[in-house]
Amino acid sequence: FAYWASMAVTDMPLEGFDYPADVRIVAIGSDTGFAVDDIGVELSNSGFIQIQAKSGMRRLEGRQSDLRHATDQLVDAWHCGIGRNGARPLQAELDRLVLAVDIKSSSTFGDLGKALDRLRHLPRELPLWDAAVTKPELAGLQAFVSALHWSWEHRVGRSPSEQDLRSLLRLTA
Repeated sequence: FAYWASMAVTDMPLEGFDYPADVRIVAIGSDTGFAVDDIGVELSNSGFIQIQAKSGMRRLEGRQSDLRHATDQLVDAWHCGIGRNGARPLQAELDRLVLAVDIKSSSTFGDLGKALDRLRHLPRELPLWDAAVTKPELAGLQAFVSALHWSWEHRVGRSPSEQDLRSLLRLTA
């Protein structure tokens, strides 16, 4: 929360989220009531960053309960939309869903983050897995997608399509 507050009060541009340089934070909240609810950040471009903070996630494994809890929230956010005055669908050019982990977490989360950053710019005709360029990145992406599959099936009642996954993963950091 302190990081986001300091970015807001210093009027700093957001780095690492592929936003234009003029996008700024206009509001911050915690326990927001959004589907991803730990921290919510409203942006000057009408976008939102929703952050799920997890401490002590030692492994990135699709069967891990705290990872599944986080992916449940990501899937719910995708299906519920976002907005303070009526929900709108999430949009890759405006919104981000963030799974934030602490420094004690597995380095695989960092590898996953690199693959997700690449995925935002990956041409749709290329396989999803091409976003991962190293074996650790591929392992992280596969584990995360496995958890998303599980959450999607249990929250929505069907398996996600390739397009569903790509659309959700393009929002995820």
